[in-house]
Amino acid sequence: MDMPKVLIHLGYPKTASTFLQKKFFPNDKLGFSLIQDDIFDCLIDCDDFDFSPEKVQEYYYSLFTKTHADNLMPVISRETLSMRFYRSTYQRILSDRFYQVFPNAKIFFFIREQMSAIYSVYNQSVKGDYHKTIEQFIEDSLPSKTNKILKANIKKISATQYRFDLLTECYQKNYGPDNVLVLPFEMLKRQPVETLEKIMKFAEVKIEVEKQKEYLLELLSEKDTNKALKAGILDLKSKINKMIFYPNPETIEPYKWLFQLSLTYKIARVFELIIPEKIHQAEEKRIKSLIEKNYGNLYQESNRRTSELIGIDLSEYGYRM
Repeated sequence: MDMPKVLIHLGYPKTASTFLQKKFFPNDKLGFSLIQDDIFDCLIDCDDFDFSPEKVQEYYYSLFTKTHADNLMPVISRETLSMRFYRSTYQRILSDRFYQVFPNAKIFFFIREQMSAIYSVYNQSVKGDYHKTIEQFIEDSLPSKTNKILKANIKKISATQYRFDLLTECYQKNYGPDNVLVLPFEMLKRQPVETLEKIMKFAEVKIEVEKQKEYLLELLSEKDTNKALKAGILDLKSKINKMIFYPNPETIEPYKWLFQLSLTYKIARVFELIIPEKIHQAEEKRIKSLIEKNYGNLYQESNRRTSELIGIDLSEYGYRM
């Protein structure tokens, strides 16, 4: 079976995935069609002996063929295709299975300077129901010579998940460098329209917009609804999370969890306004200093290799080299 082309977006957390999935990829004017499906069910969240490339191809073949008939590029996009919290890594397995099922795919993902990415992930986690301090977050994520089995079950992230050369290399080996586009998230912030145009050119989409730049600027100008918490509230919010979400080890019912999430978020926003701005600034500086101290020397070699693999000098975007 000759599978039609598909764009696979491996969205690292906190690299504009929400914008791409809500505004950019489900946009027929730009030549895209987002496939609303849970790819994990048939590629990762299944028993090894149940995985069947032929069955997965059969399922997606009709979806992709119909999409191409409408002159649109089908897109599979999930943040968790690059990393998934509280789970062991699976990127190499997923890369191989993607290639088995979608050999004609194009692969795209943003990367983000690691210190900034880790701070943003911690902030987003506490904004949710995460209940540990930044010190505990760092300790859980760093490699340890002891207690490896236990740490593998409790960590929020693994520091190695931000060695971007590893993910880039395994997809380039399968698909070839010409079919893998890796861009720094910082490029999107500096040159938003030009960066989106790079993605469109790479995907070879058929665009139905006359004033393309103006249209992209309009998409980019829409208000961000996923604003981070200010740093001065993070410690209090983590304590509230521990009190509200974790009074006992039992699983919380989804409706109750959503109510508690909304409640704790509103409480945090109220206290955020009360806390003086200089306290927020001081706490952000402290947290970023801790992240720099613990992670700062981990990624130089990886960033140098990533620069070579993707043909972009990452030092120009603040990456440690």
